[in-house]
Amino acid sequence: MTTRLDIEATEVDVPAVDAVTIEARCRVADIGTTVPTLFSRLGEFVGRTALRVSGAPRIIYTEMDEGDTTLVAAMPVAAGASSHDGNADIRVRVLPAGRMWRFVHHGPYPNMGTTYDAITEWLRQKQLITDERDWIDFMPMWEEYVNDPATTKPEDLLTHIYLPRP
Repeated sequence: MTTRLDIEATEVDVPAVDAVTIEARCRVADIGTTVPTLFSRLGEFVGRTALRVSGAPRIIYTEMDEGDTTLVAAMPVAAGASSHDGNADIRVRVLPAGRMWRFVHHGPYPNMGTTYDAITEWLRQKQLITDERDWIDFMPMWEEYVNDPATTKPEDLLTHIYLPRP
């Protein structure tokens, strides 16, 4: 079976960035409810600490197995920030630089499965994966939310999906 690919990978060099982060483990089916909660907590933290957000928020997937995932919600902040306000689970750290493939999803977040299917097929055609379990070779990977869903129509949302180059 041949699948038509409507996906394009762009090779990019991603710079290291300071970010305020929080980690969580959840069922893959619960990502849609977990992510807004994590970003809400980060937003409250940023407001309390007067950190300056300096880039698009992202969800970094570090592990996925048997229907569960470990993810890190991250908001890039101005360099030199620190996180000493008593939140042990929220911290500022440097997200590393790297050579990545960037894919683009246009539209509502619930439709991202179609984009991931196209990325999976792209990886298969490049002989980089043979089945879904091989996605672990591309961790950590992340989604970067280019525009704000609170002020952008769902059909106009833009999400960049980054996978590390092997």
